[in-house]
Amino acid sequence: MNLTKAVIGNFSTIGTHCSIGICSIGNNAAIGDRVVIQDGAIIGTHVVIESGCIIEAGARIGNHAVIHAGCILRKNAKVSSKAVIACGSIVD
Repeated sequence: MNLTKAVIGNFSTIGTHCSIGICSIGNNAAIGDRVVIQDGAIIGTHVVIESGCIIEAGARIGNHAVIHAGCILRKNAKVSSKAVIACGSIVD
């Protein structure tokens, strides 16, 4: 995993076998295993992204949101703060 161009906040954790592009991840975020985060994504603070998710380019995730396992956030998708996205959902 190459994180040299990602901005990652304090106390954030990233699981194994992840692919993280040029993006911003806020403080206290928890990223599960096998998660793909493409370039330009912005992830707020206290966000949980469970295993097997794909966050496409330009997606925005608000603070305190929970993205459950196997979700796909399409290019430029927006998830509001405190939102909970169900397992396997596709967000446009």
